[in-house]
Amino acid sequence: MITVDKNHVSNLMLIEAYSEKHQTEEKINIFKKKYNKNLYEFELQIQNSEQESFELFDDYMEWKAYENYLKEINMKKFYVIMWLRDYVFKNEEPFHTPLCPSGHGG
Repeated sequence: MITVDKNHVSNLMLIEAYSEKHQTEEKINIFKKKYNKNLYEFELQIQNSEQESFELFDDYMEWKAYENYLKEINMKKFYVIMWLRDYVFKNEEPFHTPLCPSGHGG
């Protein structure tokens, strides 16, 4: 029989979330450097443009998708940390994270 430790599984989930976050942030930074703008400024540029550009619109859609995915990753990370706090470390010392430094849920 194989025994899987809760700590090991949760650590793997966090590692995966941090890896996805890093990759997504790199893709977002490519757009920021390419256009020298953040997504909001780029969106305004497209909306105020007199001429349609399929390349700009495609980049906008891809960039926006990465920004939305980054929000999802951050929520996933948050839920894993809360799960760790509530279920894995319940009977141990408080679990300290940047999200809840006191270990009591903020």
